[in-house]
Amino acid sequence: MRFRAGTAGARMPAWSGFYGAELEPGSRQPRLAAGSAQRHAAGLGLSGPQLSRAPVKEIKGLAVRLLRQHALRAADAIQLAAALVASPTRADLLPFVCLDERLRAAAAQEGFPLLPA
Repeated sequence: MRFRAGTAGARMPAWSGFYGAELEPGSRQPRLAAGSAQRHAAGLGLSGPQLSRAPVKEIKGLAVRLLRQHALRAADAIQLAAALVASPTRADLLPFVCLDERLRAAAAQEGFPLLPA
């Protein structure tokens, strides 16, 4: 496995895929190759409605609220908003995995259990 230097001298694996998906042949951008999303979803036991596109407008709207309510960066607000959309009625059932203290605090205030504990 190849490694690249990370922050504070840490060594991190140099990934050849984007979240475990193959790169489109001949592309340097992390785009999914044709059928890759479906193969990975099937491997996780997902199919049908779970493969629909993310509700971008809803996520953006929630992110704006989160930015006003919490001391978050824009990308962190989008991540937390997506988690809220994924668990619209019971955030307490979906653990939120994060090491950033500001994002952890906001997620806890929104009702998520945190990992690592």
